[in-house]
Amino acid sequence: MEMGILVILVDLQCCRCDAKIRKVLGCLEEEYCIEKVEYDVKNNRVIVRGKFDPEKLCKKIWCKAGKIIKEILIVDVWPPPPPPPPPCKPPPRAVLARLVCVCKPAPPPPPPCGCSGGHGNCGCGIRPWPPQVWPPPPVCPPPPWCYTEDNANACSIM
Repeated sequence: MEMGILVILVDLQCCRCDAKIRKVLGCLEEEYCIEKVEYDVKNNRVIVRGKFDPEKLCKKIWCKAGKIIKEILIVDVWPPPPPPPPPCKPPPRAVLARLVCVCKPAPPPPPPCGCSGGHGNCGCGIRPWPPQVWPPPPVCPPPPWCYTEDNANACSIM
């Protein structure tokens, strides 16, 4: 026989309801091969597991303790699996307008002559030799939420 799982919703804060469901399940434990009973007082649930026919045990519990029971659920897996994460969505346009790349190219180094001119042709008459090759300015990488061919499937906003 397959494993059966019942989730019984009952007011476990009420001492009479708690005592009643414990007594009923204790009496049915051997007859229905109940292997494990968990009392979740905080959420007012009783989880019953064992090798029993869930339909038959459900009817028997309703018959013996029907007045105190709010609901009985027959489930395949307990606890239930978490819901899937929502699909990735880009941020709203208002947010995109504020998310601007702040990378700036590095300023060129001062000319070797020590004056404040630009790129070695500052007017002082001193030209650097050999001619200096300036490094290219850094390129800002696209933010992870931008859609490009490189990161078409990227999703980092959650």
